[in-house]
Amino acid sequence: MTSPTAQRLPVEDVVAEAHRAGVPVLVDAAHAPGMLPVDLAATAADFWVGNLHKWACAPAGTAALFVARPEHQPVATPIVSWGEHDGFPGAFDQRGTDDLTPWLAAPVALALLSGLGWTRLRRHNAALVAEAQQVVAAAIGVPGRRLWHSPGVSMAVVPLPPGVATDPAGAGALQAALSDRLGIEAAVSAWNGRGLLRLSAQVYNAPADYERLAAGLPGLTGRWPRSRPPRRSEGALRGGSPVSRCSRPSPPPPETHPAGGSPPSDQTGDR
Repeated sequence: MTSPTAQRLPVEDVVAEAHRAGVPVLVDAAHAPGMLPVDLAATAADFWVGNLHKWACAPAGTAALFVARPEHQPVATPIVSWGEHDGFPGAFDQRGTDDLTPWLAAPVALALLSGLGWTRLRRHNAALVAEAQQVVAAAIGVPGRRLWHSPGVSMAVVPLPPGVATDPAGAGALQAALSDRLGIEAAVSAWNGRGLLRLSAQVYNAPADYERLAAGLPGLTGRWPRSRPPRRSEGALRGGSPVSRCSRPSPPPPETHPAGGSPPSDQTGDR
């Protein structure tokens, strides 16, 4: 996943092409755990790292590191400490005076989301952010033909009006204004001379969050809507059911399991 543009990249194809040229590959999958299904065998990367604090709701600083062949690809910590001679992964267990609390909390966060059902959770979030993208874009007069959204991704970008947030300083100022004046946290980036507003959706978000952003954003960008925002999304939830602007896609109910069973998880390698 790209951060400023919220695009899903063809990682498997890139890895295969690099391997044909004899080049080892490290995949920076910062946004993947919790948002996308992860299949490390299919990715076939030599190294893979993904954050658990972004979409898996774990504490900040937690991440997963995968090394395909540690016996052939030595991996060392940047800090020499306990277990240094054990190599990977033992040398990573106790580095200096690291606080291990986030690591103890990470499995609880994963279990909570797994109880909602990974597939239903992802579909809910992708549908909600797609709806939000339409609502916010309409508020500042951005036509639907200029929007893009990678399927299955819980992030979407709204291009900002020309001249708004076109450099890092302007992007930072708008992001701060969103937080200070509207009480909204959203990423603003300057990308190739154009400002981009990145929206994200998690199960704890509601359409009202994006409605509030749509109401306040024109005043911060100097661009008032040319027409009323659409009453219905131009897209639809999977299955063809349209989403009303004022009605939230129902959060996925907890899955039930046989007594003694455990909730299914397709988070291969995420832990």
